[in-house]
Amino acid sequence: MKINSSDSYGADKMTAQPDINNLSQKITVLLNAVFYASNDAMLLLDKDASILILNPVAEKVFQCTDIEMRGHSFSSFIPDQNKQRFLSLLKHFALTSSEGNTPLDKMEIAAKRTNGEIFPMEISLSVVSIDSEIFFIATISDIAARKRTEVEINMLAHAMRSISEGLAIIDLTGNIIFANEKLYDIFNYSASELKTKNISQLCTENSKNLFEDEIIPSTKRKSWTGEILCRRKNNEEFPFSLSTSSIADDAGNPILIICVGRDITDRKQLEEQLRQSLKMEAIGQLAGGVAHDFNNLLIVISGYSNNLLAAIDKENPQYKNIIQINKAADRAASLTRQLLAFSRKQILEPKLIDINHLIHDMEKMLNRLIGENIMLEARLEKDLHKIMADPGQIETVIMNLVVNARDAMPEGGRLIISTNSTEISEENSTKEIKAGEYIILNICDSGIGIEESILDRIFEPFYTTKEKGKGTGLGLSTVYGIVEQSGCHITVDSQKNIGTTFSIYIPKPDIVEEEVAIEETGQTLHTGNLGGTETILVVEDEEQVRELVIEMLELKGYSILEASNGKLAIDVYNKNRDDISLILTDVVMPEMGGKKLIENLENFKEGTKIIYMSGYTDNAIDEQGILDPGTEFIQKPFSPMDLVRKVRIVLDN
Repeated sequence: MKINSSDSYGADKMTAQPDINNLSQKITVLLNAVFYASNDAMLLLDKDASILILNPVAEKVFQCTDIEMRGHSFSSFIPDQNKQRFLSLLKHFALTSSEGNTPLDKMEIAAKRTNGEIFPMEISLSVVSIDSEIFFIATISDIAARKRTEVEINMLAHAMRSISEGLAIIDLTGNIIFANEKLYDIFNYSASELKTKNISQLCTENSKNLFEDEIIPSTKRKSWTGEILCRRKNNEEFPFSLSTSSIADDAGNPILIICVGRDITDRKQLEEQLRQSLKMEAIGQLAGGVAHDFNNLLIVISGYSNNLLAAIDKENPQYKNIIQINKAADRAASLTRQLLAFSRKQILEPKLIDINHLIHDMEKMLNRLIGENIMLEARLEKDLHKIMADPGQIETVIMNLVVNARDAMPEGGRLIISTNSTEISEENSTKEIKAGEYIILNICDSGIGIEESILDRIFEPFYTTKEKGKGTGLGLSTVYGIVEQSGCHITVDSQKNIGTTFSIYIPKPDIVEEEVAIEETGQTLHTGNLGGTETILVVEDEEQVRELVIEMLELKGYSILEASNGKLAIDVYNKNRDDISLILTDVVMPEMGGKKLIENLENFKEGTKIIYMSGYTDNAIDEQGILDPGTEFIQKPFSPMDLVRKVRIVLDN
C-alpha cells in the first residue's frame, strides 16, 4: 500500500474515506491514532528513510512544519558525520529484521534542527510491512534537557564526593542514603558499612538523643547548625561541626535531609591552646605586677632588718625576732623571683656557657637533693656547641625539673639528665620550634607520670597535684617562664606509671665565643674596702626604697644626690655632671624609665658608671628583659652588702 506523501495527517485529511473492511486501511487508521496520541516524536519512514508521516511532537522537536519535513529524507536531520552510519544501519535492519520487532531500541545519536542546531536525540526503530513493502516507525525523544540534567547531576555528584567536608543524605528517620568519601575517612568506615547505618549510630549517646529529639525535627522546618560529639569505628570520640538542611518535594514537604560537617578536633585543640595562652598571659601580667610591688616592699623590710641586725647585740632579746623577719623576707623574695620567672618579667644576664660543664658542676648537689633511693645518670653528648643563656636561670630550670621528677618517684627510681644536638628541618619545624640547630636538654624520670587530662595545666602557677604543704605549684611555672623568656621551648611527654620526659630545645646562638667579650674579673667577690667618697646619683620613684638605698651608701662614705623620677634626674645630673661618678637608677619608673633616662643625658660625661636596679622588666631595658653583655645590673630585693659590693666593683672597674 502506498501512502500519499502529500496528504496531511488526520482522518479528515485522507484523500478518501477509509474502507474499514480493508486491512491496510485499518492499519493506517491505527498508525494515525498511535502517532497523534504519543507524547514522543513519531515518524513513519520508508525503506530509504524518506519521511511519510510525522506527528505534531516531531514538528516541535525539529522546529519545522509538517510540509517542510514530509518527503524529505530523515538523514537530512542527522549531522553529516553521522548520516552515512545511520543510513547503513537502516538498510541493515530492513534486510535482517522481522515485522513488529524493534531492531534499534533507544539509541542515542546527534540530530539537527532546521535552524542548524545540533541536539542529542534518543531513537527507537520498529519494522512494519504494508503490502509487502518495508516501513520504519521511528520514535524520537529530544534528550537535551535530560543530558543537561545528567551533566548537572554528575557535576553535583562529583562536587559532593570531592568537597573537603563530610556529606551525607539521610531520610527523615536518619538512615544514610548517600555519603561521600570524606565522610568515610572521618568515621573510618567503608562505603558499604556506612550505608547500612542510621546517622545517630555515629554519635555518642548524648549527641544521639540530640539528633533524634532536636536536629531532625528542627531540620524539617529549617536548617540546624551546631557541634555534636561523634564516634569513629574504633570508638574514638571527637567533636564534629554539623550543618543540616532539608530537601523538599514539589509540595514543599521535606523528604530528605542533607548533613554537612567536619572533624574539628584540630580547631578545638588550637582554641584550647589559645585560651590557655591567654590565661597564662593574664596570670603572668598579674604575677609580674604583684612581684614588682612586692620587691620594693621586700627591699625595705630586708634592708632595715639587716641594718637592725648590724646595730644590736646578738644577746638582745629582739635579735632572734629580727632574724625571723629577715628570713621571712628572703623566702618572700624567693617566691617573687619565681613569679617573675613564670611571668617572664625577670631580667636575664646571658653568657656563653657549656651546658655539660654546668650539669657536671650540679651533680653532687642534685644527688643530695633527690636522695639515695633515686639513681641519677648523666648522658651528655660530647663536643656540644655552647649556648647563650643565664647560667643561674638554667640551674634553676634543672633543679626545679629534678625536684619535680623526685616527687614523681616516691618509691625511688631512675632519673636521667641527657643532652644531645639536633637539627630541625623546615619540614619538621613548628610554630614554636623553628628550623635550625638546637641542643636538647632532657630530664627523664621513671615515675608515676602525669594524667593526660591535666597536661595542659602543669605550667600554671599555683597549680599542683601534690598534697597540701608539699608544693607551691610554682616549680614548673618557673621553668616555663625561664625557658620561654630565654628564647627556648619546652615539651613534655608522659605515660601513666611509666614516666615523664621534659625536653628543652635551646637554639644555637648567632654568635661564636670569640665574639663575646664578658668581663669576668670585675665580677669576682670584692673582699676589700667597700666604702668610698665618690658622688652617686640615686634615681628611684619609691620613696622608702630610695631612702634605704641612700642610707646604705651614705653609711659607707659616699656622697649622694637623689631624684624621684627620670626627668628630675636629668636636671640633677646636668647641674652636677662633673661631680657624679656613678648613676644608680631603677629600671621601671613612671614617665621615664632608667634606660630612657641614660639615653636622654645629652652631656653624658665619659667614664660615668651606670648600674640598673630592678626586680622586674616591662621592656624598659630590652624587649625580652635580656641584658646586653657589659650592662651592670643588681636584682631587687638586695641586701646592703650586695649593694655596696656591686657599687664598689663597678666603680673600681
